[in-house]
Amino acid sequence: MPSAEILVDARGLRCPWPVLRAAKAIRQSSGHETIRVIADDPMAAKELAILARERNHTIEPVDDVRGPSWLLTPNAQA
Repeated sequence: MPSAEILVDARGLRCPWPVLRAAKAIRQSSGHETIRVIADDPMAAKELAILARERNHTIEPVDDVRGPSWLLTPNAQA
């Protein structure tokens, strides 16, 4: 069953705001949702990758007509 998805639309925001909004979404989630981040700041990909590693999430770029996007998915607990 696919997990729910939380959208973080950070278009027009400059770092550190996209990663701060993504971190807030992770904190407020139940721990099972995928976080979709749309962000047009060139630094967002690098900072989101660091956030994903720190929060035990995988990150992958995805196609989205709204702009550059990434999915942050919680890793399964061992």
